[in-house]
Amino acid sequence: MTDLGPLNYFLGISVTHDSSRLFLSQKNYAIEILDRAHMDNCNPNRSTIDTESKLGSDGDSVSDPTLYRKAECRGVANDVAETCWLHNLLRELHTPLSFATLVYCDNARVVYLSCNPVQHQHTKHIEIDIHFVRDLVAVGQVRVLHVPSRYQFVDIFTKGLPSALFEEFRFSLSARCPTAPTTREC
Repeated sequence: MTDLGPLNYFLGISVTHDSSRLFLSQKNYAIEILDRAHMDNCNPNRSTIDTESKLGSDGDSVSDPTLYRKAECRGVANDVAETCWLHNLLRELHTPLSFATLVYCDNARVVYLSCNPVQHQHTKHIEIDIHFVRDLVAVGQVRVLHVPSRYQFVDIFTKGLPSALFEEFRFSLSARCPTAPTTREC
């Protein structure tokens, strides 16, 4: 085995070293995508996505609201299943977790159902999913916590956000401007 020195580039990711951190960049990949789209000379803009909601009262009403509740419960159950898989993997690697995994949900009803063992008439359509989550909550492996929609950091990847909120979320995710010189600021 040969020591190739400090890591500089791996799987298309450029690595810059600092005294206490590593900065990972996919700048070359981003430039390649811009070249393919013939946008390499474009002028960057804060956000080209409309950040204002335009929902009107004249739209169609929801035909079956249980479909949306079911999707929320299914989403939490999928997240809990993933954490269960990770718990098992870590246990097999002899590094079990000694604390509960936190799962955040912006639907207060789903959070309530996940930790309340009372059977509800309106939850028959989500019974299997919610029982799976309740069982893991009961043994302390998972905690389902409510987080208001306005604090959903994942929105940075899925929605057009006002600049101030985008920068706040980016900071919360520990995404920083590179310490190495780049052609444009982030």
